[in-house]
Amino acid sequence: MRFLALVVLVLGFLIVWGGFSQPDTPSDDCPPARETQNWTYELEAWPPLTVRCDVTRGNGDVVASSEFIPWRDYLTVVLAALAVAVFRPLNPFRWLASLLLLAGAGVAFFS
Repeated sequence: MRFLALVVLVLGFLIVWGGFSQPDTPSDDCPPARETQNWTYELEAWPPLTVRCDVTRGNGDVVASSEFIPWRDYLTVVLAALAVAVFRPLNPFRWLASLLLLAGAGVAFFS
């Protein structure tokens, strides 16, 4: 199960950092945009796990930019990986701990 937890951890971080989980409406981490402007997300190589949020005009010009680390999404990935690492099908206490960690991942994701 530890190998599977490592796979969940690595794939989860790549999914979040790669932009597959970016929201349609940005959080407070992005600069405000006007009606004719859009938000775009770019992954940054340095610092690691950082995402850049750009506000662009219709022609693609960048108006404003900010960088942030999506901590909540990474916390969700870590809790899900821990849930996989702790899980043992025949041990009820491990099963319960895994279920609680998975519920914590859900709370972190949806909060």
